[in-house]
Amino acid sequence: MLPYRWHDGTEQEFASSRNALLAAPRRHPSPEHPFTLSPSSLGRLRAGTRLVLRWNALRHSRNRPEPVIAVVAAGERWHGATGPLRVAVEDLVGAGAVLGALADFAADLALSPEAMAAVAAVGRADSALDTFLASCTSGRELIERSFAVDVTIAAALDVSDLAPVLVDDELRAKF
Repeated sequence: MLPYRWHDGTEQEFASSRNALLAAPRRHPSPEHPFTLSPSSLGRLRAGTRLVLRWNALRHSRNRPEPVIAVVAAGERWHGATGPLRVAVEDLVGAGAVLGALADFAADLALSPEAMAAVAAVGRADSALDTFLASCTSGRELIERSFAVDVTIAAALDVSDLAPVLVDDELRAKF
């Protein structure tokens, strides 16, 4: 995965320069851009396929004295890249699931208060995560727009032992 922060018409040129495909918006796949950030769409990618993701807030810092893990419960922008931000409870719960797994793996991991709140949120929803996600605002919208399978995929915990790691502006799988 290649995150690309600009929404200025240069996305396709960037993808071509990296021998990658450009991800389309979820509701607008096309024959030229058949893949989106929809989990069911990503599940159809062949191994080794490089995909450019439009990434609004890509920020990273180098030369830190200790490793930092950032898990961002990003929400989404309504009405395009400059629209208002909609905070999404499903992103908070998703971040909490990732952070909880990391904390289980690395007992000395220091969580910020925000991270602890995200972990607590997933703990409250965990016993009925599929129902929880299907009933939140975005879940209901996805189901209404025929993306119910994406809600089901999002509710599946512990299905992968991979994590994306940003290396030279590219997200790569790390075991």
